[in-house]
Amino acid sequence: MITSTTGTEPRWLCGLACALSLLLPGAAVAQQYRSEAQGVSESAIKKAEQGFDAEEALAKVSDPYARSMLLSQLAAQAAQSGNDAEA
Repeated sequence: MITSTTGTEPRWLCGLACALSLLLPGAAVAQQYRSEAQGVSESAIKKAEQGFDAEEALAKVSDPYARSMLLSQLAAQAAQSGNDAEA
């Protein structure tokens, strides 16, 4: 139970202070997320993809999830180029 130190503050004021102390940290976290989130342009994606060789990366990677993603990318590239046997 919230009690007043002097006995003169209204109870609703103490309740409001408690509610604000619970809500304000959440707003600060949301603001931090907004300031860190950013979009990536199509040109930046294309530029990053140009220097990437999935076959070379496949030889260096041992993580099963990463290997499956690389194999999926290689299969998609082969399908786009019309090489159904490789896909």
